[in-house]
Amino acid sequence: KKNWQKIEQKISASPAPSLVYSELNLIKKTCRDFFDEGLEMILCDHYNTYLQLRSFFSENLPEAFKLLKFYDQQTPIFDIFGVEIDIGRAIGKRIDLPSGGYLIIEQTEALTSFDVNTGKFVGKANAQQTILTTNLEATVKVVEQLKIRNLGGIIVIDFIDMEDLKDQEKVYNVFLSELEKDKALTNVLKISELGLVQMTRKRTSESLGRKLLESCPHCEGRGEVKSIQTEVNELLREIIRTSLQTGSKKIRIRVRNDIKDWLFLNGAKALKQISDDYSIEIDFIPSPLTIDLIRKQAFEVEYLSSKEPRTNWEKP
Repeated sequence: KKNWQKIEQKISASPAPSLVYSELNLIKKTCRDFFDEGLEMILCDHYNTYLQLRSFFSENLPEAFKLLKFYDQQTPIFDIFGVEIDIGRAIGKRIDLPSGGYLIIEQTEALTSFDVNTGKFVGKANAQQTILTTNLEATVKVVEQLKIRNLGGIIVIDFIDMEDLKDQEKVYNVFLSELEKDKALTNVLKISELGLVQMTRKRTSESLGRKLLESCPHCEGRGEVKSIQTEVNELLREIIRTSLQTGSKKIRIRVRNDIKDWLFLNGAKALKQISDDYSIEIDFIPSPLTIDLIRKQAFEVEYLSSKEPRTNWEKP
């Protein structure tokens, strides 16, 4: 209501044509859409963004204002909370369960499947209890992965076969209870005789895998590799991490040509921002790294001592 009143005021006071409203940027939209009463803290490691969020929260989300904190430590925030590790898990096929079982996640054009396996977990009582425990743990992880990966469309969960109808009912009810924590619209069918749960989840945007991965040029799409943009984002974070951890203000980089070309074409502004914010001198030097070496790392980051001379950037 408050936003609409502001829009009406702008309409009355502005000559036509004028912009009276624009959608929130990604950071503000994320905070608005994912804010939950269960949140304990909102950390921001960029001061200008922190100030913007303070203003935004004070006007629109007063509950979030008191949770907002500025992160000013030397260790990168992604390292403190293991975000890089979590991203790797979120695009991997295997998810381990607490007791030793695991999930295998396969995403295709038609549907997404979750296959539940006991793995090394043998249980302390009997096979029936082992299967029930594994399936119950899987219900929690499946819902967690649905949200993290933003999976939508048709989803099939292949639970381990349960002979006891009471066990099937228990797993199904726990699964429904876990889905109540998911804000996306879902429709779930009963567990079939084959131990399958079929469901649909409303697709709101591309899944995390579709955003972070792309078809591998070497296997013609039968597998996936990190997209160039994902590699560039990791490179930018590694530049900051290397400078903070070593105290060096001179960074030298060897990078694959395709990544360097994309960086200078689309990420030059972000690169300059990092250079300015952290007072870093960044040099790109010739590298033997090519797309043909895709099985190896995509970049190398080095630091220079203050005595070594700086060379000019090698422009593409």
